[in-house]
Amino acid sequence: PGPRPAPVVILRAVYAARRQRFLERMGPGAVAFLQGARLVTRSADTEYPFRQDSDFHYLTGFDHPHAVAVLRTDGGPTYTLLLASESHWQMQTRRFPPPEKRRPRTKRTANL
Repeated sequence: PGPRPAPVVILRAVYAARRQRFLERMGPGAVAFLQGARLVTRSADTEYPFRQDSDFHYLTGFDHPHAVAVLRTDGGPTYTLLLASESHWQMQTRRFPPPEKRRPRTKRTANL
């Protein structure tokens, strides 16, 4: 099949800037729930290869199934990522501090 292309490096700041632009367009007092892609079964026992929803990935950079992103301008945390375990459907919450309180990270690698 030939050589694999080099992974694309996208800085976390790029996703944060995209979310910030989205939040600015929402207006005050709004909450947006964005659902990522789910695993899709074919032939009752085989799953299609997972591919994250393009819009969800554009804003979050998160590439795992059954995730929900919550973006808010109503005074709560501006960005929360909810992760659902497929086997137990238990929700885990990751809250992200404002950019000025985050540790600096240099890069993130995505396999495309």
